[in-house]
Formats: sequence, C-alpha cells, structure tokens
Amino acid sequence: MAERSRGWYPATRKGVLALELGGGAAAPASATALVPDHWPLGARQHRVALTREQPTALNLAEGAYTVAVTAPGYTPFRGFVEVRHAKPAAVHARLAKRANTTPSFANRL
Repeated sequence: MAERSRGWYPATRKGVLALELGGGAAAPASATALVPDHWPLGARQHRVALTREQPTALNLAEGAYTVAVTAPGYTPFRGFVEVRHAKPAAVHARLAKRANTTPSFANRL
C-alpha cells in the first residue's frame, strides 16, 4: 500500500525549504526541527539540527509541510509552509523563552 501511495503523491518535482532560528541573541543557540511529509502512507519525518548562526535548507518534494521547532527552555514553534518547484520557501522560527513556573525545591519546603 505504501508503494501505491507514493504513486498518488509523486515526488518528482522538488523544492527548497530554508529553516532559520529567528530572534537574534534571544534565540536559543540550537534547536531541533521536525518536518513530516503529508502523505497518507510511507511518509518520512525529516529531523534537522538548527543553530542560531547557520540557516539550513532541505530539498523536499513539492507540497504542504508542517514545521515544528523545539529547544529546551523555550516555547515550541509550529508553522505551515507550501514548498513549490523553483520557488524557495522559508521558515523563520521564533522561540520565546519559557517562563519557569515550577517552584524550586527550596520554595516547596
């Protein structure tokens, strides 16, 4: 069935997705981006390590993608992007510092 699904969603037309951590010095030094294929069967999940200084590009089949970016101590980012043939798409993920709502051990006593 997975082979049949790939026939319904051909990956012959490729596009470029650029991923970047936005926010300058307030951005985390590194983060992880997950970009799953939106195919019903046989889909892949692309996992990419991002750094503040270096944008990353993925060559993907043309289509719709959800981008999720996470980093410890930051609120996760999630966005939606359309990747088109010969038209680069870009996602500038801005992660906000998460407020520490857990009381310290000393405050719990």
